[in-house]
Amino acid sequence: MPGMGDRTGGPPLGFAPSEDPGPLRSRAVDTAMRRMIAVLVAGVSLAAGIPVLGGASDRLPAPTDRAFRVPDGMIEHTVTLQVVAGGHEPLRRVRSELWLARDRGRELVTDLANGQVIAETTAADGEIRTYEPEPNRISVEAHRDLPFASAAYEAAAQRDALESGRTHKIDERTVRGREAIVARSREGTITVFDAVTSELFERRTAVDGTIQTETRTTELLPAGSPRAHLVMRPHPSAKVVRTR
Repeated sequence: MPGMGDRTGGPPLGFAPSEDPGPLRSRAVDTAMRRMIAVLVAGVSLAAGIPVLGGASDRLPAPTDRAFRVPDGMIEHTVTLQVVAGGHEPLRRVRSELWLARDRGRELVTDLANGQVIAETTAADGEIRTYEPEPNRISVEAHRDLPFASAAYEAAAQRDALESGRTHKIDERTVRGREAIVARSREGTITVFDAVTSELFERRTAVDGTIQTETRTTELLPAGSPRAHLVMRPHPSAKVVRTR
């Protein structure tokens, strides 16, 4: 998998504060993401309003639409490094690792400073399970749709935003040997994505003095790959609570 920091060309870009950087708007996914967002806010001290997935458009189908699903027999593996700085909290560095299949997925969020798990979520067979270290609980929610967005959806969101004028191109650079577009939204969010495929490489957002930078890489793995980890880690002492 390409290195997360393999970026060349172009100076660092500034970006303006945002009141509403455009969080995910699909109702099906929004409901399922609330618990993940709450965990992230508590564990990473994100300002309210910074999107976890973000970049959605009302013109696009929902992230769960068939057009954005991972191909059969494949696992989409995305690693996102997130840096949160500013505000009244110390600098935080977080690693989010997502394994996404056509009908199931798992996301593991860890603190890079100490390696501790912040949250772990799995979705399969109409059920979403979220593990929270504090208070050592696994919340189980019945939900038909997966609470994750694929790389194909993120790419479609970048294309749609640029074509609709919600973002505009401000620069070009080379990322991992590929030509990339640097775009800025009306609210000030900056995205860097592949000029041909629109694959999202980086997103930077500022809300109420808190700055969040996400850098991501994505690869496709065969379903049988030993690196495809779709099952939640054992948490034998965790209390299991069904929310509905």
